Amino acid sequence: MKEKLLSMIKILVGVALTDIALGMIVLPQSFAAGGVTGLCVILSKMIPLPVSILVLICNAILFVLGYIFIGKEFIFKTLIVSIIFPFGLD
Repeated sequence: MKEKLLSMIKILVGVALTDIALGMIVLPQSFAAGGVTGLCVILSKMIPLPVSILVLICNAILFVLGYIFIGKEFIFKTLIVSIIFPFGLD
């Protein structure tokens, strides 16, 4: 139980630090970060949606694909990050 709580705290701190870095450095400078966030920064220039919504949509698609191809073991942590990250980014 204690190990799961510590793992969750590490995940939440990591998400918060990533949100802060992206919100204060990457997005204001219009840099394209790597991964889903970078893709969504580029897509936001073509699709009139906020980056946070695009990240949420892309993460949902990847979440379903991950569940199908990887399995249930990673679902819980991935779900938490996929939901919290876009809201912190906004």
